Amino acid sequence: MHLSNNSSSTARSCWKKYYWRYAEGLTPIRQSSSVTLGKVVHEAFDLHYKHTPQVEIIKYITATYDDEIHKVSPEEQEHLVISKYTALGMFSNYPYKAVDQFEEVKSELEFTVPLLGGNRYAQGIPYTGRIDGLVKKRGLWWVRELKTTGQTARIFSQRITSSSQGTGYVWAARKLGYPVVGLMYDYIKRPLLRKRVMEDQYQFGNRILKDYEDKPEAYFNQVYSYRNDHEIKVWEKDTKDIAKEIRHKYHTKNFYRNTDACYNYNYECEYKKICFEEQPDPLMLQLYFLRDGEPIKPNDPPAG
Repeated sequence: MHLSNNSSSTARSCWKKYYWRYAEGLTPIRQSSSVTLGKVVHEAFDLHYKHTPQVEIIKYITATYDDEIHKVSPEEQEHLVISKYTALGMFSNYPYKAVDQFEEVKSELEFTVPLLGGNRYAQGIPYTGRIDGLVKKRGLWWVRELKTTGQTARIFSQRITSSSQGTGYVWAARKLGYPVVGLMYDYIKRPLLRKRVMEDQYQFGNRILKDYEDKPEAYFNQVYSYRNDHEIKVWEKDTKDIAKEIRHKYHTKNFYRNTDACYNYNYECEYKKICFEEQPDPLMLQLYFLRDGEPIKPNDPPAG
């Protein structure tokens, strides 16, 4: 058993979803393109912080999308073309990219740190994750995180002050020996525009690109969020309590549903297809899920 921000937030959201994802090991098969806006933009910024020339990063974004566009259906092609222009607009026009504002920059950092002390049920459980990077500015270390979001800058600035993911990253960085004081977020808002009836994907994409260029104040910010020792201790206690609850759930096998979480952000939970059946249909499992990285066979029942 291990914990991560994803697994602990899933547990808080819905125990049955946690069961399908982490106890049964079922991972939804993405029916759409493997190229996502967030993934490409994250990689672009990581290359940037590694001092890759901007022209090469633009080539990377363009080539990544163009390669995928030729593999998918026409419906997905339209989505990817718009996503490509959005990614180019996000990266090309971000106004806070100057790496020389920092004394030191460290790239992506994967971590595995055991939970210790205070709660015997959490003793030794590894907490895992990946930090986008670390930066040192005016003698202070910060966890660097990139966020593409639909939230306004004001709402985003309010919500990150209590972000469990952010606090966990600060905790992990400190455990690894970096005296970080908080987080530095590269904030990028998703497009405000909507596609017009008579507009094709290329026209719409170019309009998005132009909007990012013309209105940087509406889309971009660099936000700093401190974490004090008390906040770190509260996060650590909460995380150990979640670990205790998870172990109790494995013991009792009582992974109950939170039906309020079946639809979040206007999307259906990936597990709703199987969640209300006494025994999931084997064909449904085969079509929509992998188990521990392997396709599910037609006659393969749920684990356990």
